[in-house]
Amino acid sequence: MNVLFVCTGNTCRSPMAEGYLRSKNIENLNTSSCGLFADGSSVSQNSVDAMSEIGIDISSHVSKQITTEDIENADRIICMSPSHKQTLESIGVTNIEVLGGGISD
Repeated sequence: MNVLFVCTGNTCRSPMAEGYLRSKNIENLNTSSCGLFADGSSVSQNSVDAMSEIGIDISSHVSKQITTEDIENADRIICMSPSHKQTLESIGVTNIEVLGGGISD
């Protein structure tokens, strides 16, 4: 199963979700993340620090803009907010849910 986490810039929320789920080492589960408006930035230092506190290293993450290929390859798309879901639904994406009702920056 391929799980794709989506947020705005792919520098905070979705990389943290990706790193957390990946750390669980679930067999046959692939995780990735991207942003609706990502620009190749490094992950935020606050996110790196927060994940480091629970033993997860996301320091090498670089933000990635969502692509059609990302959407097509995902079995499940998990957005960080309802607005992300609405944006994807507006272009016809259907296999979407919002994590915990929404995670704010």
